[in-house]
Amino acid sequence: MAAVKEARHGHLRANLKPEHSAIGSINSFMRCTMKGVCAQCLCKHSEPTTGEKYFVYSCYNQDQELDRVDFSNLNSPLRQNSVQEKLSKLWLDE
Repeated sequence: MAAVKEARHGHLRANLKPEHSAIGSINSFMRCTMKGVCAQCLCKHSEPTTGEKYFVYSCYNQDQELDRVDFSNLNSPLRQNSVQEKLSKLWLDE
């Protein structure tokens, strides 16, 4: 989704209407699946016009406006859990 966000403002810009918006499904890390209880799904956003930072529970609403999502912040917890996910997969395969 980060690549789509970049492409919209890069080489695809000439083909898109200036007022268009893009919504993407943000599949962030979720542990509790209880809509904002554990706060592990917090996704950092920034207001495109003012730069104001805020957080949203992405488990509550996975479809988010791409221009607001901070993808570098979103990638950090996903990378931290990759080792645990690989070990779990090996255990289940065994």
